[in-house]
Amino acid sequence: MNTSQAKAEPLPEFLGRLGYAPVQVRGNDVWYKSPFRPNERTASFKIDRERNVWYDHGAGQGGTIIDFVGALHGTTDISRILTIIADTLDSPAQSIVTMPSVATRPKETPSLNRWRTYPTRRLLRTCTSELSPSTLPACI
Repeated sequence: MNTSQAKAEPLPEFLGRLGYAPVQVRGNDVWYKSPFRPNERTASFKIDRERNVWYDHGAGQGGTIIDFVGALHGTTDISRILTIIADTLDSPAQSIVTMPSVATRPKETPSLNRWRTYPTRRLLRTCTSELSPSTLPACI
């Protein structure tokens, strides 16, 4: 496989072979949760199907399939990148990577006893409720 053959491979199908499923499709743009940040909540990784390029808004980088594989595997060796692409295309597709959606994640419950956990706030509340010339020095 050479670089022009690699660049001709559709990126959405390549990501599907790696096990990534799109979150949203808008026109020519296919949006994914970033493969570089597994705990991402909002899709910020975009593939332009018309130009067959990607852009990761969270990392501020993008490019072709060659740039993607290089960034994913941390290498700039073109022969290694082309081998990885060829091996991925020859192997059977992996199961789709699913990440929990925002709705299924446990929500943090706000503390109802914030005055007890932050004594300076309690002091501030006490000082402002009893503000008089005689108590002002005690509050400062």
